[in-house]
Amino acid sequence: MSGCRSATGIDRTAEKTARRKKLFLTAFERNACDVTAACKATAINRGQVYAWRKADKEFEVAFIEATEQDLDFTESQLKKNIKSGKLQNTMLLAKGSLFLGRLTQLSDGISLLLERNRGGNR
Repeated sequence: MSGCRSATGIDRTAEKTARRKKLFLTAFERNACDVTAACKATAINRGQVYAWRKADKEFEVAFIEATEQDLDFTESQLKKNIKSGKLQNTMLLAKGSLFLGRLTQLSDGISLLLERNRGGNR
């Protein structure tokens, strides 16, 4: 059974899917790129999200971009807090994507220790 067609000939199933993808991406960004939290917030199955990522390049690009922006924000806040003295050191553990690791031929995980320089002021 294909998608239902409206009087204007637009596929309502495709419209609904596009709305759900947008809803998920918004929730994903609002929940610090936590897939589980975004799925709970939108009642969208986690498996569906990964199927969209595999089948829809535009959705995949938006997903990766949101993840990159969140990582940039996290790193900048950590650096800011270390420089201000709020944190003396912190360890950032990030899990990576096997897909991205294979695509870029780079490791798919990272551990990073940020520590304030205890030497002279700069």
